[in-house]
Amino acid sequence: MLFFQLMLLAGYVYAHLIVTYLSRKWQVTLHIVLLAVSLLFLPITPSDAWKPDGHGPPLPQISLLLVSTIGLPFLILAASAPLMQAWFTYARPGRSPYRLYALSNAGSFLGLLSYPFVIEPSVGLNDQTVLWSAVYAAFAMACAGSAILTLGNAKTERRLSKATVPRAQMPGNDRVMIVLLSAVGVVVLLSTTNQLCKDVAVVPLLWILPLTLYLASFIVAFGRPGWYLRSVWAIVLILSISSVVYLLHQDNSEFEVYLGVQVLVYSTVVFACCMVCHGEIYRLRPATENLTSFYLAISVGGALGGIFVNLIAPVIFLGYWEFHASLVATILLLSYRAAKGGSTLHARFRKVPLGAVLLPACLVIAYFLAAHVRLQQEESIVTRRSFFGILRVYEYDVDTPDHIRSLYHGRIGHGDQFRHGDARKAPITYYGPDSGIGVAIAAQRAFLEQTGLSGGIRMGVIGLGAATIAAYAKPGDTLRFYEIDPEVTKIAREYFTYLADAKTRVDISHGDGRITLERELAAGRENAFDVFVVDAFSGDAIPVHLLTIEALELYRRHLSADGIIAFHISNLHFDLRPVVRALAEESKMDSVWIPDAGNGDGEDPNDWMLLTASESIHRALREHAEEWPDNHTQDALWTDDFANLLGVLWHK
Repeated sequence: MLFFQLMLLAGYVYAHLIVTYLSRKWQVTLHIVLLAVSLLFLPITPSDAWKPDGHGPPLPQISLLLVSTIGLPFLILAASAPLMQAWFTYARPGRSPYRLYALSNAGSFLGLLSYPFVIEPSVGLNDQTVLWSAVYAAFAMACAGSAILTLGNAKTERRLSKATVPRAQMPGNDRVMIVLLSAVGVVVLLSTTNQLCKDVAVVPLLWILPLTLYLASFIVAFGRPGWYLRSVWAIVLILSISSVVYLLHQDNSEFEVYLGVQVLVYSTVVFACCMVCHGEIYRLRPATENLTSFYLAISVGGALGGIFVNLIAPVIFLGYWEFHASLVATILLLSYRAAKGGSTLHARFRKVPLGAVLLPACLVIAYFLAAHVRLQQEESIVTRRSFFGILRVYEYDVDTPDHIRSLYHGRIGHGDQFRHGDARKAPITYYGPDSGIGVAIAAQRAFLEQTGLSGGIRMGVIGLGAATIAAYAKPGDTLRFYEIDPEVTKIAREYFTYLADAKTRVDISHGDGRITLERELAAGRENAFDVFVVDAFSGDAIPVHLLTIEALELYRRHLSADGIIAFHISNLHFDLRPVVRALAEESKMDSVWIPDAGNGDGEDPNDWMLLTASESIHRALREHAEEWPDNHTQDALWTDDFANLLGVLWHK
């Protein structure tokens, strides 16, 4: 999102500069040249050389990747909205171009909805690249044709250039207000997405909803400006923010009951805030001669909002407190605009200034939002924020034999540990002796004893969490974790003791697990793991690239002949059994499904699938396996080119 906001700004700067300083002929010439050059970026699929190395912050690496692949094509696309509207004013003097901005956002709206629900489930990545490249080439030709058509009014341009009427400038205060309103709208969008999708409801594809509402507010504000009535939306804004404040102060344990209500309330607040911001922006629109300057101010605000959420907020806030700040900022900006415009509460209450209602409401809301921040900080013993989200450690039943610590990423647990006696060394949560990983390790130890092999078992694990699996290590074993987030490693070492209590040396490699394994293989290192664990997906954030046939082939290169690959598939919304079973069938491996109901004493319900090419190991694992459901399908093979998340979502 930060990349797209910045490239949108670059496109708007380009459009503003050429419209302001170049003649129509040179505008058209330069734009056609850039359109032709942008075709050299096709196709946009990056090479393997761009894969991150796991060192340094991910943000610069991702930004460079995007700039090198889609940078210029997207800049050209971004410039199209203000540039085409400027040319529209040449071709249609006296006609307002602002509804075209609503049309532009309607296109984004349709693209957003069509991709996850239509294109991704039916078209592979390689075909998508070809299709997008072809459509972009068609766009480039259509854009060039539109540019050439504008030259037909050259006489009109020369006549206007000779006019002595001075060009009116946009007031500086209006520019500043447009920037602020645009920035706050983007902060509301991004912070609500984080708050809703990571800290409230871990629901697949829920991130689409805030972005859809953000685009819809532009469509309504610029396409149907009569629908934005300041006094009406002020009331909607206060009521929706008050509802959010109420939900924030509710007991987290009731979140499942209130899930539908929370999604509705957060959706209402993001739409209300964006309608206020974009409705006020439309009210500040200038005459058409300042059109590109107007859109430049909007894009500057959007870029500043993206920079704040991505670069500044993670440094100054431990939680998603920019969400709280954006709600207060929206009310304050609306209060200022209402006071400046002399708005009243309603036609029936002409003597009641709207600002007199908004400011006291803002103070009350700010007080309760600050109270929520303090409450969250007090509930957890540590909070860490990184590129990958917010990690929190909680303690329960302190000063009792049941004293326990829990690691959470948003609302998803990533490991617990008892704090006293031998219980501290017991693997719990999803990793108890009856879980799939417990069965896999026990089966391998039994197999090594039966075959007379010595030296311990070699274990590799993608995903560290609280490092609970280290509790299974014995002297002579080899244990290596692959963890993408260094903050997880810090918390595992500082607040849990599984690593310190491990009876063997534990290695931790930082970076994307699959990429690290690929590089180890390229360097001539085959780990020959007896048990290899893929434990990087608990909740809805499925790293698809860890569940493809190409990924499985890589795991097998690092597996011993009689090894086991264990997939932890415990999940709230996706049924990953058909995916893993299809992988096993494609690679000629046997698979078993081992669900565990937990024991209520620190062990939670969990699901595992175990894959092996060893007949003797498979026989041992089958003793603990459950039969596949009668309605179970195996038609779910994922590859690096194609994966259908919606297929396994609906199957659930």
